[in-house]
Amino acid sequence: MSQRDNIRHKRLVFSLLGLCMLVVSLTFFVLGMSKPYLGIELSKGAQGWIVGAVDATGLAKSHGIIAGDKPIEINGQPAQIFLEKYNQAGAVWSLLIKELIVTDNQGQSKSVAIKGSPQPAASIMELATWFIVCVVFWIIGYYVFFRKPENKAALLLYLCGLVLGLAFSANQAEARGFTVALYIEVATSLIGPWLLVHFFLVLPEERTWLHNNPRVYLLYLPAVIMLVLFPFIGYREG
Repeated sequence: MSQRDNIRHKRLVFSLLGLCMLVVSLTFFVLGMSKPYLGIELSKGAQGWIVGAVDATGLAKSHGIIAGDKPIEINGQPAQIFLEKYNQAGAVWSLLIKELIVTDNQGQSKSVAIKGSPQPAASIMELATWFIVCVVFWIIGYYVFFRKPENKAALLLYLCGLVLGLAFSANQAEARGFTVALYIEVATSLIGPWLLVHFFLVLPEERTWLHNNPRVYLLYLPAVIMLVLFPFIGYREG
């Protein structure tokens, strides 16, 4: 096979890979737009369970819930019963919460539920911002790769744009309760930084000895180890 045929084959393979990753990223953004999220963290302190943090773009914020409020009811259960199994962990994230009723320091009750709630404007703006960032990554990556498909630095920059875009979109989808996005978010978040390191290692022409040195791929070893361990110890009870 000639060098030209090799380049054509390489371009085809990585173009198909990129197309698949692009479709998944766009799907995550569409899913994120279709569903709001609570954007809250409950934490256990010396005085019991309270709202520890509130995301500025979540439903909890738009319904007036603030840090320091006390949970009364969660997912239709008394908060004390729901939170029993999380006493040791001392924290509960909003992925586990669909409905929440709290009281503030004045005893005023406030409630929020994901079902039937519209997407807050701040959440839409956040998604749009991340989408624009991803589009910039994608355009740059596709441009350099199709200009120089034989160049390893161009290929790595192309993959970096796709992986980072997938990480951002998966993060938004995962926050909104699409569980499958969590595993893609973890995988891309682990691999993305090492792709960038690889890119900067082979970018200067003076480092041509690294271009075809198989030992350079050892830098992905930490990411691979963490990916293997994650299903066993990385995600337990939310």
